[in-house]
Parts: sequence; C-alpha cells; structure tokens
Amino acid sequence: MLYSPTVNFASIVAAVILYDAFSSIRVEVSIDGETRSRDTRAGSVAGLLAELDVTVTDADAPDDPAVASPGRWLIEPDGAVIRAGLVTAVTAEVDGWLLDRQIAYVSTDTAPATRLGRAYEIVDQLPYDTKRLRTYVRDRGIGTLTIKKRGVGITPEALRRDLRPRGGNDATLVVTRVQGRATVLVVVPCR
Repeated sequence: MLYSPTVNFASIVAAVILYDAFSSIRVEVSIDGETRSRDTRAGSVAGLLAELDVTVTDADAPDDPAVASPGRWLIEPDGAVIRAGLVTAVTAEVDGWLLDRQIAYVSTDTAPATRLGRAYEIVDQLPYDTKRLRTYVRDRGIGTLTIKKRGVGITPEALRRDLRPRGGNDATLVVTRVQGRATVLVVVPCR
C-alpha cells in the first residue's frame, strides 16, 4: 500500500483521476504538499477514494484562461493539480488568470480561498536583473531568502549567492515569466 496509516488524510489537498486507454486510472494525491500517484483499476476507484477520505469536485476548468500581469495575490497550484493539468481549474475557482500561458502560476485581485494551491500576497514586482535585485536585497537588510522559480533558467542557490543577502530580514522571491518576460515577485506567504 502506498499510503501509511499514520498519514493525516485531512491534509489531502487534491485528488485527480486520470483515465487511460486500458481502463486503468492514475490518482494524483497531494498529502502535506507532497504529490503521490497510485494506479488502480476503474472498478476500484470508489474504494480507493473512500480509503483516502477524499472529496472529488467537478470544478469547471476554462479551456482558454486569461493571461495578464500579476494582481495582488499569487497562487502556486499544488503539485497534484499541476501534474493533472488542472491549473486552469484554479483560475476559475479564484476568479484569476495565468501570468504566462506556459507557467503554472495563477494571480487574482481578491483574497484567494482555495485548497488547490498555496497563496501569497505580492508586495513588490521587479524585472529580473541581478544588479537591481542585489540592491533591493541590500537596501532592505534581507539576510534570509526563499527563492522559488518556474520557467526561467536560474538555480535558486546561484541566485542567492549572487545577491549576497545580509541582514536580519527575510523575503520570498518568485522568479518566473510574466507574459514572456523574466520577472521577480516579492511575496509574503498567506497563513
């Protein structure tokens, strides 16, 4: 069995069922932020979902979601949602839009209430430029950096080294593409 009996199933964020041509089903489940997959036969899906104590929704996912600049909030869809190709379901749920058609980040102007991803408040936005970022980090006394990246050719470790953080403040940087351009969003995780 893939799931240990010690797992707190109340922390399951998303479960998505994917069908293939052989009547087998892959269930993508996120438990405490870690995506896990399990294959099963079509006839045992109900039993599997009952075993996992999962609620399945049939939320509509738009075929062609809007793409725009960041709003006030950023949602990082859960890994199970991304793997199942349902990022657009998050856009529908939070009345949001994509930052780039190829990147799994969603933005919205209203405070998001979703279990399909993690929400962050966007407090600043900068073009991706190492010199400007280094100045930003230095001027704010940022010594601890959490760096997330998606769709750009950097490594968080190398960027952290290049920015030379020093100070008593912390920050979370999301380096991603916004409508095709490398951009840095300074965010605060929602609790």
